[in-house]
Amino acid sequence: MNSGMKKILLACVFTFVSLGANAEFVAGDWKVEGDGLVTADLDTGIEWLSLTQTRVMSFNQVSTLLSAEYAGWRLPTRAEVNGLMANITGLVTQENGQKGYSGSRSTYQRQAFDVIDVIGETERQSHHSIARGMYLNDDVQVEGEAQLLYSGAAARITNSSGTINIIYDDYPARVNDDFDTVDTGAGFFLVSDGGTTLLSLNNPTVNAQNANAPADVPAPVLGSFAMFGLLLFGRRKLKA
Repeated sequence: MNSGMKKILLACVFTFVSLGANAEFVAGDWKVEGDGLVTADLDTGIEWLSLTQTRVMSFNQVSTLLSAEYAGWRLPTRAEVNGLMANITGLVTQENGQKGYSGSRSTYQRQAFDVIDVIGETERQSHHSIARGMYLNDDVQVEGEAQLLYSGAAARITNSSGTINIIYDDYPARVNDDFDTVDTGAGFFLVSDGGTTLLSLNNPTVNAQNANAPADVPAPVLGSFAMFGLLLFGRRKLKA
């Protein structure tokens, strides 16, 4: 195989993504080649399942499936969700607790679509598209139980005014006995530390920065060179 073909092969193994917040992500597959349901944050070594896979489900439904369909996945901590959003967008906290941008389409379109592309679209209406996830806040206890929060990661494209708002809130959404409630406009964040997805099984280096990554994940021959190929030949932006 000539050097040109090797470059093409390596570049096609995974999709390497460099975002405006100077973070780097790798998009890949969960169960089936080409499903594109996983994104690994190379800064943390954590893999994130697309919110489309947990949309229109209750917290209790998702929790039950962690030992079945979602075996190998876990619920993220609040710090991990905040870290993901910071790496995607570079959002800063405002006085009201929101983190976000609001501005012209040309100014913030890139950030809006980065959010959707990384975590998955959960709702689309005539004037906007939203990516919104939920998680258990492990920092706050309400009557002895963890409080369920929206991550509130939302990318809104308002066609009528040409304005895009990206807002990230941490605010109480459900508590205690509402864990069976379904929110049709949101999914639940699920993360993997490695060894669960085709992405990390084929290239364990995506979990290199994760202290919880399994030590015995097999590394195929191509895997040790794939990331090198990505860095040289596969770098691109997320599609708009």
